[in-house]
Amino acid sequence: TMAKARATGVGEVTSNELTYEVKQAQVNVQGINPDNKYVKENEEITYEFNIENTGSISLLESKSICEIPEGTEFVKAQIVKDGKTIRKTSLVDGKFEYNASEIGSGEIVNIKITVRTLALANKDDKEVAMNLKLSSENLQEVTSNKVAYIIEYDSKAHNEATNNETSNNTNMEDDNTSTYKITGQVWLDLNKDGKRDENETAISDVEVVLLDANIAKVVKEAIKVEQDGSYEFTELEKGEYLVAFIYPENKYQITEYKKTDVAESVNSDAVSSNITYNGQNRIAGITNTIKITNSNVRDIDLGLIEAQSFDLSLEKKISKIAVYNGKETEALDYTASPKDLAKIEIQDKYLDTSTVTVEYTIKVTNNGGVAGYAKNIVDYLPSDLKFNSELNTDWYQGRDGNLYTTALANTIINPGESKTVTLTLSKKMTRTNTGTVNNRAEIYESYNEQAIADINSTPGNKVASENDMDAVDLIISVKTGEVAVYSLLGLTVIAMIGCGVFEIKRKVLDKKI
Repeated sequence: TMAKARATGVGEVTSNELTYEVKQAQVNVQGINPDNKYVKENEEITYEFNIENTGSISLLESKSICEIPEGTEFVKAQIVKDGKTIRKTSLVDGKFEYNASEIGSGEIVNIKITVRTLALANKDDKEVAMNLKLSSENLQEVTSNKVAYIIEYDSKAHNEATNNETSNNTNMEDDNTSTYKITGQVWLDLNKDGKRDENETAISDVEVVLLDANIAKVVKEAIKVEQDGSYEFTELEKGEYLVAFIYPENKYQITEYKKTDVAESVNSDAVSSNITYNGQNRIAGITNTIKITNSNVRDIDLGLIEAQSFDLSLEKKISKIAVYNGKETEALDYTASPKDLAKIEIQDKYLDTSTVTVEYTIKVTNNGGVAGYAKNIVDYLPSDLKFNSELNTDWYQGRDGNLYTTALANTIINPGESKTVTLTLSKKMTRTNTGTVNNRAEIYESYNEQAIADINSTPGNKVASENDMDAVDLIISVKTGEVAVYSLLGLTVIAMIGCGVFEIKRKVLDKKI
């Protein structure tokens, strides 16, 4: 800012400029999610929060408030600031409150609040959640993310209570007769980080099946996931189980399995696999073995991401042709620009002694967004071409007469990449087998780690209109140029003979006259 002054008879006078910098207080308030959010009745649990001053100025006269959730009772609180620990054991109107005159720039305040869970009124689970609200003189109120625990019904606790009240052991529930549950959630992993974040949405168009892990038998038929993405299998006995998530493979694929440094409560617990359910082949997410011993199993979750397309295409070309006529070899090299139609001509006099050798280049390209493998490629060998295994060490001939190669089986083809293999075949020529040789090749088996089906092709189905199959033509014909020369020469000789005969006859007649 600057000041200006004006008086009668005096021009306007301007002061020097004064600059003031106004800085905004900045803070990050973060709740720390527990590794295991499922707890029993009458158990102590701790909520943890960090207040970090990320700005360049101090927070002044700050107030932090946490409301103790219903279904719990306050035990204690611990605050760590400037390396010093402060303990509090009292509440104000059912709320924990911590006041600080100053939180300096870069300073972190850690707050831990311990409560004890109370007995449940029924067998339903109960969520007990807490967040922290922070305000100060130079900052509007900031609210942390929610930190939540789930209180599970504990039959033992209730039976012990009943036993204490009645002093009758016959009312105790035998632990061997207890049943348990497996629960979890299906969510859309928007940022593809393998972690279920609070802002990520639930997915409900998924079916969940419970299997016996030892005999692959269905224990619980498919149930539909709820609108909030949750599912629950109840009344389960002790044992070993698998959870199968049947999801629309045309819409989704599975996020990373049990990603490192992501808590078990918010990671994804399944990998993609093919299963047969109700007589149909399906794509499903399958968990590892789940063991139930004496408690419920929670957070058996599935993270999905929007499916990317998987599309491997095959292109077949002729790269080289050679003709050996018994004396010499004529070679054509198209390596720089392979052909899908090529032609070779053989002199008529060499037809019975010639052998044509042709090299095919087969290129597999990944046109989609998912990396994959061409596990097996088939060449539908024409009847008039011959296969030599010594010239094609990566190929073998099946019982059906077709040729197969797994040369690319372990070679990953990333989106936009191409990989090639070559195949050399030969044809023994006769005077009657010239013409066009059509040769087809196809991707016989493909694979990707997300088990996504190819978007526009079915491997090995021999459908020519699909882009995983291609054909090339080789035309073998008699060299017509020399035949024309010979014919012209013959006509010339005949003409000369004819002219000679005519001249002789003319001279003879002249003598007679």
